Amino acid sequence: MAHRAYVGNLPFTCTPEDLKTLFAPHGPVVHATIVLDRETGRSRGFGFVDFDSTATLLAAISAMDGQQFNGRPLVVNEAREKPPGGPGAAGRAPHRPGGPAAGASRAPGAGGSPGGGAPRGFGAPRTEGGARGGRKPWDAKKGGGDRWSDGGGRPKRRREQADEEDGY
Repeated sequence: MAHRAYVGNLPFTCTPEDLKTLFAPHGPVVHATIVLDRETGRSRGFGFVDFDSTATLLAAISAMDGQQFNGRPLVVNEAREKPPGGPGAAGRAPHRPGGPAAGASRAPGAGGSPGGGAPRGFGAPRTEGGARGGRKPWDAKKGGGDRWSDGGGRPKRRREQADEEDGY
């Protein structure tokens, strides 16, 4: 890995042999690869070139970075190590100890909040009947209805307007 160059902005028609011949004038090329899309099998537009020494690698980077290849300016850098955790793990949030993945059950009374259920902020709405049961917050005031009406077939009023009219 110490002698590997990343080559970006490659034309999608570029093959590993093209890449090898492109970098051959700058020193012996041990291996050249083009990264392919798993689903389509097409080139993703970048690849890697392995050299036999660090001096060859640095000479190739300084000579080839920004050079035109089939009408495209190449981006050539020293390759970085892949982050740990496998593909796609770099953007994921780390595990939070004590969160829902730490063995928390969905049974009533098992969560982190005093009323039972999942801790606040983990998707369980706060209701009058406990964890995920009973009446929903939107029909607690008027009784019945659904989230778009107040139970009498009329559209719901805005919360501020309703509170003002009801004397809250």
